Amino acid sequence: MLLLPISLILYLIGRIIDVKGRRYIFKGLNYGMYIGSTIIFWVLIYSFVAWIIGQIFFGQFLLYTIIAIIIGIAISYLTSYLRKEAIRKKRIKDKLVVNELGALIGKAAEVDIKKGLVFINTSFGTKIAYKIDRIVDISDKVIIR
Repeated sequence: MLLLPISLILYLIGRIIDVKGRRYIFKGLNYGMYIGSTIIFWVLIYSFVAWIIGQIFFGQFLLYTIIAIIIGIAISYLTSYLRKEAIRKKRIKDKLVVNELGALIGKAAEVDIKKGLVFINTSFGTKIAYKIDRIVDISDKVIIR
């Protein structure tokens, strides 16, 4: 039961090292969140199995579950904060915005970090708001899923 999560975590660490060399910070953040999720899932499964076979009491199982949920929420907030900070540093205003297939959406008009939105002016003159979580990568263009 221990081999699968360790191998998955090592794989994800390798992916983080790979994307860091290519400067894909957002993919690295996602992989970090996957590592946290893997650890939380493993703790939940392990504590459940230990409770079922009688190694721990129900109170301990409940405590581990609550701690895992709290850590999961903390990882989610930390990832969101790091994503917003990375976007703030990249300065995406006036960059072209494309989707993952390469189709042009428009130009980035402004970013509202507090609301978690990026506003895009399309070539038709309309303004579209996307959540910051949809940004996949920022280089000379902003790629949105």
